[in-house]
Amino acid sequence: MKKINTCNDNIFALSTPVGGAIAVIRASGSGVLPVLREIFSGRIEHRQLNYGKITDRIEPDGGQGEERKENDTGALAVLDEAMAVYFRAPHSYTGEDMFELNLHGSYSVVSAVSRALTRRGMRGLPRMASFAPSRIILLQFPLSIKSLMREIAEFSTSCAAESTSSSISSG
Repeated sequence: MKKINTCNDNIFALSTPVGGAIAVIRASGSGVLPVLREIFSGRIEHRQLNYGKITDRIEPDGGQGEERKENDTGALAVLDEAMAVYFRAPHSYTGEDMFELNLHGSYSVVSAVSRALTRRGMRGLPRMASFAPSRIILLQFPLSIKSLMREIAEFSTSCAAESTSSSISSG
């Protein structure tokens, strides 16, 4: 089995089931902002959810006996109308630059956007990658579960500190 080095990769993962009303793709890594700027037409501001269009260059078909020219980059196609939010490092769930795309949930839209990200050098991850370091796992859990997990950890830590403090005082 090939080991994936995710430490320096720009990665993305689908965080919701395909086929629902909304699909959420999260991406993380030091080079995600240029990718987001390239595919998203809306404003990109730290921690601001913005509307825009997801676009990609569609390569010419080359069928019907047509020859493809070297400089022919294809037409710009709108893949979806979406919402995007960007989180600047270290103020994200992964501690790295991160963005989240809220797309229409159809398989064709998710596939097209995933291909656009992959073409820009990003690594797509399996939906439930259990082999992964924490930054990958965090991309795949819904935000509400992550918030709950963080609150539980903070509560446990504060309870342990209180318990230690009270046992020292009463000792």
